[in-house]
Amino acid sequence: MDRGFISSTYLLSLLRILEGMGLERDDLVEAGRLDSAVLYNPKSRISLKALRDIFDWSVVALDMPNIGLEVGYRFRVHTFTETGSILALCGTLAEAAQINAMYQPLAETMGVQTFERNDGGTYMFWDPVFDDDVAHRHVTELVLAGYATTTNWLSWGYERGVDRIDFRHPAPDSLTGYETVFGPRIRFSQPRNALRFNPATVDKPLPTSNPEKLAQVRQRLDVIMSRAQQKSGLRERVAGHILHGLQDQNVSFGRISRDMGLAERTLRRSLSEENLNYRSILESVRKQLCDTYMRDGRSLTDIAHLLGYNDQSAFTRAFKGWYGVKPSDYKPAPIAL
Repeated sequence: MDRGFISSTYLLSLLRILEGMGLERDDLVEAGRLDSAVLYNPKSRISLKALRDIFDWSVVALDMPNIGLEVGYRFRVHTFTETGSILALCGTLAEAAQINAMYQPLAETMGVQTFERNDGGTYMFWDPVFDDDVAHRHVTELVLAGYATTTNWLSWGYERGVDRIDFRHPAPDSLTGYETVFGPRIRFSQPRNALRFNPATVDKPLPTSNPEKLAQVRQRLDVIMSRAQQKSGLRERVAGHILHGLQDQNVSFGRISRDMGLAERTLRRSLSEENLNYRSILESVRKQLCDTYMRDGRSLTDIAHLLGYNDQSAFTRAFKGWYGVKPSDYKPAPIAL
């Protein structure tokens, strides 16, 4: 099971780009197994898996092996909501990167963005929540291409804002389009995904800067962030009670709601209002525990029991959803020394 989400607003902007490239909205919705009621709800979050499935399908439909790169290059920050358009109001590229890192979770939680200055330069790092960089290559390239395109757009009138791009995944078979998007300095199989800013432009005043409007937009986004954090708080509380419930093999919804001091109907309504799903939270907790137990060297039989699976076939189905293979076929990745 993939971790990470993107907002429905962000996904819709990506679907519009793919439509402009010749695909049909209905086909894209079907490829991502999307529920229209969720997709068109501006408060919804869409799973990372849905986006990956859409990209995998689009690669074949368009015969375009670097689909994430192509979509990210076409993404325009000023067409996105305040979460993205706020960047044009910042004073410098450095400030824009810091602001973007602050409000990034409103658009996507597929990775964590950080802004850092060190002896090697000024960087924006994007550390994904997933481990399989090859399977999620299009997602990574979407994000990095979007950042690079936005950075270069913000610094118009100066030199390119991006000096170098690093990717964790290995180089793909086709490098078509990479230099157009990122410039000539591109490195693959690096420790972290990173965008290095051009030192000649990173601290120059942006031509679109507007401090007064920036402050106004930030006030509105701060309110939205506060609500999002409250939502995350509910998820974490439910996850915590699930951890306790697994100790005595009882993670029924009724048990968890009682432990939280809530009526089942109340908890169900609260989860629904915040677009959370109890089953998804439960499986996310189980997946995290499974990762830990496997690192500890526990047998798969013990792990299935500890995760509350009385039926071995149910554990096998869940395991295959998490890792893409049956437990008997699983081979842990070698530890890098």
